[in-house]
Amino acid sequence: MEWRGIAYITLWFLSITSGFLALCCPTVPLMFIYPQAFRYIIGIIFSVWEMYPTILMRLLFNTRFIITGDHINPFDGALLIMNHRNRLDWNFLWGGMYYSSKPPAHKLKMVLKSAIRHVPFAGWVMQLSGFLYIHRRWDHDQSSMEKQLKYFRDVNDTHQITPYNTSDCNLYYFHLLNLKGSSIGVALTFPFCGFILERWGWPYVFYITGMIGMVWFLAWWLFVYDTPAEHPYISEVELVHITSSLTDVVSTKKLPIPWKSVLTCVPFWIALSIQWSTGWALHTLMTQTPTYLVLMFGWNPEKIGLWSGIPHFTRFLFSLALSFVIDSLMATGRYSRTCVRKISTTICTVVQALLIVALVYSGCDQFLVNGFLLLAMTASGASTSGPLSIMVDLSPNFASVLQGFSGIIGVIPGMISPFVLSYFTNDNNTLEAWQHFFALSGVLIAIPGLLYNFIGSSELQSWNSPIPTADPEIADTNGSSTTAKK
Repeated sequence: MEWRGIAYITLWFLSITSGFLALCCPTVPLMFIYPQAFRYIIGIIFSVWEMYPTILMRLLFNTRFIITGDHINPFDGALLIMNHRNRLDWNFLWGGMYYSSKPPAHKLKMVLKSAIRHVPFAGWVMQLSGFLYIHRRWDHDQSSMEKQLKYFRDVNDTHQITPYNTSDCNLYYFHLLNLKGSSIGVALTFPFCGFILERWGWPYVFYITGMIGMVWFLAWWLFVYDTPAEHPYISEVELVHITSSLTDVVSTKKLPIPWKSVLTCVPFWIALSIQWSTGWALHTLMTQTPTYLVLMFGWNPEKIGLWSGIPHFTRFLFSLALSFVIDSLMATGRYSRTCVRKISTTICTVVQALLIVALVYSGCDQFLVNGFLLLAMTASGASTSGPLSIMVDLSPNFASVLQGFSGIIGVIPGMISPFVLSYFTNDNNTLEAWQHFFALSGVLIAIPGLLYNFIGSSELQSWNSPIPTADPEIADTNGSSTTAKK
């Protein structure tokens, strides 16, 4: 077998295995607690994964997908029939479905032989994703298919069937996987670094993670472009979908930045204060809590890494689940954008502040300390549907500028927090000193969240579309226009 074939199979199976362990397994409790959210999250995970084999085939084999006929609307019912000629050609169906769906949003499910469900990882993932398994005996398959279709109907998960069954999957929250990709990275890095540190020491932690960072940078350099139109691997269908989905609040031309309007905008400054708040919370939990666990329980680095990494998985999953709830609230038309942002912001500021304070006042109780640590980090997942979205809400045209300010403000607490901690614990590394530090942290985290609830806003600002000053008849006055006197 050619090396590219081996590479494809290896990377394909590794993605299935890691996805099952890291993403799918943690969602299983939701299957019993909140089935609708479980199906929603699994649908997003699997539909995003479908792009992976498509990209692999493009990169490894230079595969081209040519689609003829009408596009598939993923929001309509459809019966898709494919009679594949060998055991591997069904891999091309992933790319075919991706390019033939318009918009390219779907969950591709197959009707498979029952024995495949027992294949490690691959069969298990397809079970969680709702694939239909049959024995090819109608007297047996009829009842099992009726039960599964009833389940989909009960959880409001509309779908289409064939030997391949496609369910609609809104990719409106694909940016969640982007924004919370850092959570997965931290969740994997903490225990990985603990493992390395326990065996080879600190130098190798930096050597190995540094090399991983360089590999990531190389991939970014090769495959990331400024605009979709510049990307060599994008299809015409996908490009049209992206450009046609831009709303009228996003300008296609470069606009002058209305600095005066930006710097005098109260919602902007409130949003910056929230970035400070959530930045302080995140950096405190990531960098100070492991030290606190060593002080309280004397754990080794490997155990510290494991218990410091797990909360980041729950943070990622909570961000997905909360986005489902927030979207459902907005879809009713009863809640404004500001209202739903306030819900998320309150969770990742006020609620998280209370959990952080509760963590340090739990004393030496390992169950309570780790429980509050898990809940506090999980609550920070609300930042995706809250603070991290506010800048785009205020001004899509100048979101990059606003996010630049936001990014700077968000990382400053990471530099200040260690100095504040040293003020309390230098020559006095006691539980009481840590309680004072975490109590101060709780106040710093909660206050911006309360301010946003009272005077914050996530509504589109008037200066998002400044009127060009080149027109002599028009003058720009802080985002509102006036007609010049003749």
